[in-house]
Amino acid sequence: MVAAAATFSSLPSSSSSPTRTPLLLSSSSSSASNNNKSSVRRIKLKSTSSCNVVIVNSLTTFILLIFRILECIICIPTFLWLKLQKIALRRRRRRGVNSIDRRQKRVQRTVVIIGGNFAGLAALWELKQWQFSNNNDDDDDDDVRIVLIDQRDYSEYTPGVLRLYCDPWYFFRIAQNLPDTNKDENFRRIKGTVTSIVDADNDKTNDGTNNTEHVKMKKKVLTYTDHDSSGTNNDIRVKMIAYDYLIIATGATYAAPISPATTTIGERGSTMLDRNNEWHNAHTKLKGAKRVLILGGGAVGVELASEIVDHYSVEDDDINETTTNNKKHVTIVDGQSSLVPLFPQSVGKYAEDWLSRRGAEIRLSESLKSWNDRGCVLADGTVLHADVVYVCFGNRPNSELVGAPSSTTTTPATSEEKKDDCDSFFSLTSRRNVVVKDTLQLVVNDGTDSEHSSSCSWFACGDVASPPTNDEKQAFQAEMQGKVAAKNVIKLLESESVGTNHHHELQPPPPLLLRYPQDIAGSDRIPLVFVLSLGRYDGVLGFNDMCIPGPFAAVVKYILEYTKVSHMRGRMLGKLIWKIGDAVTLFLSRTVFPPSSSLLSSPSSSSSSPTTTVVASKMVTSAPSSTTNASPLSISRRMTQPNLKQHQLEQQLKLS
Repeated sequence: MVAAAATFSSLPSSSSSPTRTPLLLSSSSSSASNNNKSSVRRIKLKSTSSCNVVIVNSLTTFILLIFRILECIICIPTFLWLKLQKIALRRRRRRGVNSIDRRQKRVQRTVVIIGGNFAGLAALWELKQWQFSNNNDDDDDDDVRIVLIDQRDYSEYTPGVLRLYCDPWYFFRIAQNLPDTNKDENFRRIKGTVTSIVDADNDKTNDGTNNTEHVKMKKKVLTYTDHDSSGTNNDIRVKMIAYDYLIIATGATYAAPISPATTTIGERGSTMLDRNNEWHNAHTKLKGAKRVLILGGGAVGVELASEIVDHYSVEDDDINETTTNNKKHVTIVDGQSSLVPLFPQSVGKYAEDWLSRRGAEIRLSESLKSWNDRGCVLADGTVLHADVVYVCFGNRPNSELVGAPSSTTTTPATSEEKKDDCDSFFSLTSRRNVVVKDTLQLVVNDGTDSEHSSSCSWFACGDVASPPTNDEKQAFQAEMQGKVAAKNVIKLLESESVGTNHHHELQPPPPLLLRYPQDIAGSDRIPLVFVLSLGRYDGVLGFNDMCIPGPFAAVVKYILEYTKVSHMRGRMLGKLIWKIGDAVTLFLSRTVFPPSSSLLSSPSSSSSSPTTTVVASKMVTSAPSSTTNASPLSISRRMTQPNLKQHQLEQQLKLS
């Protein structure tokens, strides 16, 4: 930022200075024929927009009514079923089954999930469903306790957050509190920040032997900072948990406010009120701006530009001149020749036409030299000024807790780190993603045979993980990975339960764990499903190679948003719809709409190594000889074309 600020402050006002370009050039006087054509075009645009508004509002209202009716119908048998389960449990305890004394004789096993969004919640619901039947059976095998740790006490539907720039009150429709601890004695939710997941100095479980199993056992201790602790001393707030299995679903961090801004160390907008205030501040900043500059023309940049253009429509000034002060001139700067270039070409063309018709300025094939919060400098010296600048590229995996054990010092990530950190217990890519096997187990640097999957107790899923397939970073993929990780943990828990009942007999063979994505998708690839929103009433729906533009995409996004938020809240309707929807989606991808050969050979499968490198932008490229602001999210180094496309695809699909 310092270099960019210096560039802006030192620009002379003489004619020799670099070209100064406003975000939207003021139009010169036009001929009468051009004015007539412009008027006709605006009339057609208003007519189309009005039609889309009627279609979307009518269908979403009808669908909402249907969902409400279904929820009322489903809640009655669900309530009766829960009551019957409680009655049956009380009767079992009266007979001595699952009594307190009997449960105390059982082996207590702990599964910890770090992260409470798509991947983490998918793993949580999968484990809790199995936990209920396991902990209340008649076998004296074991009890399983589940612990969920997150920095916040809520989760939010990330694909819908861009609308909050213009409508911050929409936040309460896409956010929900994380599951309550008080409803289940074998479930605990902790509000805190995990600092390490292994403790090399903890010898509490060491009996003096040096075999591999005891080395692993003593390392399965998690350290975290408790945000609910009332103590002022940081040592009081640092706590530890011993666990048997761990699922890491910490995701990735984007530029604020897409990701919560860091207010204090480890506390990132930890309450819903804090997060809502952050979105209101972002809305106030946007509302007072005249010129908006968006760096990056991928899915995030296009959707953000569309939301701003849709809410602050230039055409509204012709209807009501009191809205003149709210008019925004939006400019998108992108290094590629088209918007969202890794989507089908028709998607980028549709989005470009949609934005251009509404007055947005799109500058493609522009290399970015530097930027700050007042504008940017292009590689050719052109200066673009703005009242507000949104950086819509780059992300940082939240893998700091994996980088080093608690006995070592965690160092900041750099772009040139090798794949296997010599001082790390686990393997990381050069972009700091956690390397996992096809079973989603972490690659452990302990000298053991990594082929024995059942010997590893650590799993990772979602944006923080880097599986061998190099999947796109989407919510759907994150949830599928969360389910696979949870199912594999269940298999290991069941295998241990069988082993404890065969002390003097031949131990059973290790379980055959599920592979991702083959064993959940039935193919070597998870389907590419996306909705590119263009404001509130338009968009493009994509399923592998099939694309459907128009208001139908906005209706589908509403359905996905409503049902997914319901699912994340643990409601029966959301769980039922997504259980069916996931199965139908995977079936259609295998049979009716399989991905084309070009999609199968796309960056996610063409790169044989999971190691990738951070690129300067999702769509904006940096000039190699320029002095840019050295942000951790914008470091560019040697990048091969397959790896470049892989990273661009990950960034485009992140919030689609």
